Amino acid sequence: LFKQIVDKAGYSRFLNAFGTYTLFAPTNDGVNAYLKATGKASVNDIDAATAKDIVGISLIADTLGTQFFSDGKLRTPNTYGQYLTTGAASVNGVASITINKQANLVQGNIKVGNGLIHAIDNVLTPAKLTLAQTIDQDPRYSIFAAALKATGFYDTLNVAPADNQLVN
Repeated sequence: LFKQIVDKAGYSRFLNAFGTYTLFAPTNDGVNAYLKATGKASVNDIDAATAKDIVGISLIADTLGTQFFSDGKLRTPNTYGQYLTTGAASVNGVASITINKQANLVQGNIKVGNGLIHAIDNVLTPAKLTLAQTIDQDPRYSIFAAALKATGFYDTLNVAPADNQLVN
């Protein structure tokens, strides 16, 4: 199912070419869970722009094996322009590696001719809100959001992910 998303995004030829890539590919169960959560019956119901976002957040133009997964961001941004984060979590009493707090690693370091694939249990989706907007939308942080606005820091944190300058 993820290959269908890759095809819809127009990335098939690109990913068949020479290069060094890391791809976080959701399993069929992960894609089906995403489809259900977004009210879609099949991959055919995903538009091309959404497919590009999904592949863009899942693809890194660097070969990053699991030995580079630590609590924090990976060293290279994805092709969407955002950094993925990895961390450790307990899932049903079993230690697991999480990716962007959205998916768990199912199988890592699957070697292919032009890089690595890491199978994950869910579709990764890019951040669409700014940090300021995320804080502002959560009623648990209403006092903090008011403080950000009162001090002018709201504008500092209100930078769209696509416009954010990537800093190591």
